[in-house]
Amino acid sequence: MLVLDKIHVYYGDLHILKDVSLTINANEIFALVGANGAGKSTTIRTISGILKNTKGQILFNGDRIDVLHAHEIVGKGIIHVPEGRRLFSEMTVEENLIMGSLCEEAKNKRSQTIEYVYSLFPVIKQRRNQLAGTLSGGEQQMVAVGRGLMGLPKLMMFDEPSLGLAPIIVQELMNLIKKVNQEGVTVLIVEQNVNQTLSMCDRACIIENGSIVLHGTGKELLADPHVKTAYLGL
Repeated sequence: MLVLDKIHVYYGDLHILKDVSLTINANEIFALVGANGAGKSTTIRTISGILKNTKGQILFNGDRIDVLHAHEIVGKGIIHVPEGRRLFSEMTVEENLIMGSLCEEAKNKRSQTIEYVYSLFPVIKQRRNQLAGTLSGGEQQMVAVGRGLMGLPKLMMFDEPSLGLAPIIVQELMNLIKKVNQEGVTVLIVEQNVNQTLSMCDRACIIENGSIVLHGTGKELLADPHVKTAYLGL
């Protein structure tokens, strides 16, 4: 479904992503894991068109997308749930959800999709007229995920979804991501929580200093000596 082919990305003179290549298959959960500053968020921001690669190309279902604007990439069904949630805090929950459905197909199906989102998150249905900035962190993450679902994703990318959340909320969120995947949405998850992420994914890559250093199934990487030493403290 998604192919990154020898991607290079710079922040000014800083070379952040160096020859990054990976392939994500339809209907799988793919994890990109690594330490803070390794290049995980840069990778996901480049796929979504927020950042532009200087070399290489990105293909989605065979079509090149790195030459497109971010809103055009969204229109193809690639949805980015950003780190830190990035809600419109002075807008209501429902207004935030509507902001996720501005592309033509999503707009046409908005009424059905919003009922689906409310069925997943009854608590935000109860708070649909409340300002998003007044919600708890867990509730805000629900709205962020719901806003992403409003865009009718084919590929849904989660950037550090567990950041700042209590462990019980994190587990509920991970269960929801698996449910979304089981309903036909391909998932790319970017996380510092290596153990939990590798335990739930089909395949994964380890990124260090802007380069992919390991790849395999989640189980294979959990058993890898380097992963155990560097990331799991074993």
